[in-house]
Amino acid sequence: MRRSHLTLALAIGCLAGLAGAAEPDSFGRLFFSPAERLERDRPRAEAPAAPVVAAPIDLGPMRLDGIVRRSDGTTVIWIDGAPAEPSAAVVGQDGRSATLALPDGRQHHLLVGESVLPDSSR
Repeated sequence: MRRSHLTLALAIGCLAGLAGAAEPDSFGRLFFSPAERLERDRPRAEAPAAPVVAAPIDLGPMRLDGIVRRSDGTTVIWIDGAPAEPSAAVVGQDGRSATLALPDGRQHHLLVGESVLPDSSR
């Protein structure tokens, strides 16, 4: 009786092993044949390179929204609702104004709440 159970278990184990070996495994790109790799790479090789387009420069008005002094001593200048890079503006001595670097290289002194059009002298 025990021997028949052992034989049955062994037979089932062998059949299960054969069933698993019957279906091909997909191991990915490394194990494809050269023809299959070529076929998979063809759409990528035929795709045209995307043209590089420079982002347009926004010449809308620049507004000095605020100057925030943090408790650790650093100062953040807010221009157009976003914190400015340190190279974009410098706080004035009074602490209520800042000198902004405009996109064309000019500098303009503004009080908090004021704005300037970069393409004009105002």
